[in-house]
Amino acid sequence: MENDMTNILLILGDLPKQADYDCTDKIGPSGGQTNCLGELPEWPMYSYERPAYILWNAIAQNLHRRGWTDSQIKEWLQSKNTRWALDGDLGTTIQELADEWATDNVGSYRDEMRGVS
Repeated sequence: MENDMTNILLILGDLPKQADYDCTDKIGPSGGQTNCLGELPEWPMYSYERPAYILWNAIAQNLHRRGWTDSQIKEWLQSKNTRWALDGDLGTTIQELADEWATDNVGSYRDEMRGVS
């Protein structure tokens, strides 16, 4: 299992320092598709891939509005720039946004189920 986690971290990059929980080795696509480890996920997720499509399409739309050609957009999306962006402030921004959203939306659902206000 430790080797699997090392491979995951090499694929996804180091987790931000504030992360105190990691379910990367459990989650993945549903429908019998394998996760990044080539295994069926323990926790298959219906919309697992959707955040990636939303993120990269939003960036591509921005570049297109700024006059980039399809070829230039493709080159950027297939470059290491995406990794560097996620290792930098984009990754931090996404994590903070998800944390805030979960606190405002999902967290209250769980708290209500536990009787916490």
